[in-house]
Amino acid sequence: MGSEPKLTELRTGEISPELSSVTQDQYSDTSKLEREKFEFDKAIRTSEIELKQSEAVRLADELELKKRDALRSRWTNPFIVAIIGALLVGLGNVAVSAFNGYSQRSPRR
Repeated sequence: MGSEPKLTELRTGEISPELSSVTQDQYSDTSKLEREKFEFDKAIRTSEIELKQSEAVRLADELELKKRDALRSRWTNPFIVAIIGALLVGLGNVAVSAFNGYSQRSPRR
C-alpha cells in the first residue's frame, strides 16, 4: 500500500518521495532498456549495411569476370575459330597460286 498514491497527492499533483524514487528507477530502467534496444538495432543495421556493401563488391567483381569471359569467348567461339582458319587457308592458297604463276612465267634456266 505504500506505493499507491495518497488522496492528497492526487489532488495537489505532488509526488511523495517514495513514489519519486520508484518513478526515477522505472525511468532509469526504461532508459537503459531503450538504449540497449537502440544499440542492438544499430548493430543489426550496421551489419546489414556491411553485408550489402560486400554483396555489391562481389557483384561488381562477378560482372567484371563475366565481361572478360565474354571477350575471351568471342574469340574462342568455334565458329569464329573456323572462319579465321578458313581465311588463313585461303590466304595461303592465294600465296601458293601467286608463287606458282610467277614460277611458270619466269624463264627457265
